[in-house]
Amino acid sequence: MQASETICRAIIADDPDNQQALQLLGALFLETGRPHEAESVLRKCAAADQHSAEVLHNLALSRAAQGELHEAAHLFARAIVLHPDYPSSYYNLALALQAQGEADKAAAVYRRVVALEPNHAEAWNNLGILSHAKGELKEACEHYKRARAANPDVESAGTNLASALRALGDHDGAKAVFGGVLARNPRDPLAHYVLAQIDYIAGDVAHSTEKLALALDALTEKPRWLGHAAPGVRQVPHYDMKRYRQTFGAVVERLNAAKIDFSLLCGTLLGAIRDGDFIRHDKDMDFGIEAAVTPAMIDAALSPDPRFRRTGSLADDNILPSYYFEEYAAIDFFRLYREEDFLWYGLYWYGNLVQWRHRAFGYRDFTFLGLPVKIPSDSERYLRECYGENWRTPDPYFATWASPNTVGSFPPVCRCLAYANIFKASWSGDRDRALRYCEQALVLDPQDKRVAALRDMLRAQSSRFGAAQRSVLEALDDPFDNLP
Repeated sequence: MQASETICRAIIADDPDNQQALQLLGALFLETGRPHEAESVLRKCAAADQHSAEVLHNLALSRAAQGELHEAAHLFARAIVLHPDYPSSYYNLALALQAQGEADKAAAVYRRVVALEPNHAEAWNNLGILSHAKGELKEACEHYKRARAANPDVESAGTNLASALRALGDHDGAKAVFGGVLARNPRDPLAHYVLAQIDYIAGDVAHSTEKLALALDALTEKPRWLGHAAPGVRQVPHYDMKRYRQTFGAVVERLNAAKIDFSLLCGTLLGAIRDGDFIRHDKDMDFGIEAAVTPAMIDAALSPDPRFRRTGSLADDNILPSYYFEEYAAIDFFRLYREEDFLWYGLYWYGNLVQWRHRAFGYRDFTFLGLPVKIPSDSERYLRECYGENWRTPDPYFATWASPNTVGSFPPVCRCLAYANIFKASWSGDRDRALRYCEQALVLDPQDKRVAALRDMLRAQSSRFGAAQRSVLEALDDPFDNLP
């Protein structure tokens, strides 16, 4: 390429308007990762010849490489007008549309690609991703199969097929596909991640963690894997605060009517003390009740109102009765178990008990959203125990498994969830979130060399990973995200 560039420059020095030399030089700049230089040369070509589909196509590639996707899509469309049977322009137009969130338009263009070139594996794979994202899992499977048949070397097609099968509940089918994926590439990180999902669903936390460890190791060994994902695709959610306030009022009314004492805990208390409201990215509300208050008593208070739907059992040993209000707001009741100068509460994750331990506390009166409630008597001490000394600083990436007062420092299921969150954030291109998860995991286990190595690698990366397509992970009903 260096020799070709030298010859092109020599020709242009002698003949500044030589179109062939300018076109080739622009293509060489694109191939060697210099889109700005490519654009300068290709615009000169386009000014001299506005009817060259190839020039417009390459100019569009240079704009796309600089993040100007809207303009790139316009240029690809112009190239198609000049050359209606040029699959590459259709394919790159579809990529640009997909990256802008124009899923239906992108799918229509991908279909044109496979009509022109039936064995275009990448187009079939991306059609599968778009169907997958819409929940059309059977159709997605067919597209992935077409991609694999067209070109077995498109590794993500096999992994995506297995992901769709996993989402359909066909775990045996997913494992069978992964047998082929891992035979071709034993270090495929996404393959290990989805296999870990299957083990996690089955309640096998130990084997799930082992597969997640392999996925993290693969990322660390080959940072190029991070180029698979689009930057910033995992946005911090913002929930409807008006509906949350309505839910809160309904819960307080029912509990007061049943004469059940309760207090605010966890994220709900944090929002009440720090922000005077619910935290916009917190997806549930947390109440504390004494262990003597049984799930049956809570149910008797809430069930007469049809807007409440119970999700936990009424057994006396249920330590976390849970409800939904109008299918929107999740409500958790943590039963407080007192032991001398301490108390604990917890939950079960796939059969694994996770406990959070606090110094014992009483209660004091507090007004939240105009309603009288109880909160821990030394609320600031309680929040430090939950969230650390920096609890006043908003942290949208704080993970439930990372509470510093977790009993046992880092219970096996919490390590499993930590690895899953770190992997998914890294794969999705969210460097800041991935780094925060690494930091939290290392507070719980400073000796975890695997997480430390990935953290150091992420620190060395640019603030945003480069990529053109979303990871299919974003389309999955991911069991690792189903946290209280």
